Amino acid sequence: MTVNGGQGDAADRNHNVSPVIRCADCGATLKAEDDACPECGSRNRRIKATLKAALESREFIRMKAKEGGRGKPFLEIRSGDSLFRKTGVWNRIHRIIDRKNDRYYERIEDQSGNVIRLCDEPLSQHRGHGSAKKKQNSRPDTEVGSEDTGSH
Repeated sequence: MTVNGGQGDAADRNHNVSPVIRCADCGATLKAEDDACPECGSRNRRIKATLKAALESREFIRMKAKEGGRGKPFLEIRSGDSLFRKTGVWNRIHRIIDRKNDRYYERIEDQSGNVIRLCDEPLSQHRGHGSAKKKQNSRPDTEVGSEDTGSH
């Protein structure tokens, strides 16, 4: 917080700081540039600053279980808050990949608890989503990101 009329630092500008300067002797309201109290002439000051800011916390847990601590995990669990990067919206996700029991479960809810996606299927049939998406073959005559419609 800057009281002497300066610009303050980035934290002051981003967090709505509002200082109130009063004379410590008579209680009169002072301006930052006042050298002495215009009421009583005192140089003693009492400065009160209020900082207003919002803080949100998010939680997320991830677990992997491996046989003997090596190889591909037979069980993966992800649960908690997840930012959907395309929209910038926070959702709640619960995902279980159980390779031993051939199970894929995923439930995604919005902030209100509405189910956005629910998938419960054998892992061996889970295709076309996330890391299960097919890799695109790049042809030398096709630019990256261009669509080939087949018509010329």
